[in-house]
Amino acid sequence: FPVIVVVVIVPMVAGLVTGLGFGFVGVSFPIVMGLVQSLPGHPAIWPYVMLAFASGHFGMMISPIHVCYLVSNRYFNIPFGPVYRLLAPPMAMLACFIAAYFVLLRYVVY
Repeated sequence: FPVIVVVVIVPMVAGLVTGLGFGFVGVSFPIVMGLVQSLPGHPAIWPYVMLAFASGHFGMMISPIHVCYLVSNRYFNIPFGPVYRLLAPPMAMLACFIAAYFVLLRYVVY
């Protein structure tokens, strides 16, 4: 797989599974950092760190086991489906901003 795909998918899946910020960082960052440091030409690591963290945060926010999400749904007695429909547009926008910011950092700044 291309390294960029791994940098996006591994933290996102870890965020989905754990639902916690420190969970996805602790699980995925050792893998991601090792892969990025092994890239030929040694590109700057900061764009990849940002992309991995943002992808993990994205996964954490859409996780059905995220604690804030669970507590809010239970308190307001709302099923999961309607909340996900409301979350979809801002999360899609966030994904676009994450990709654009990575391209800006990787190819313009560094």
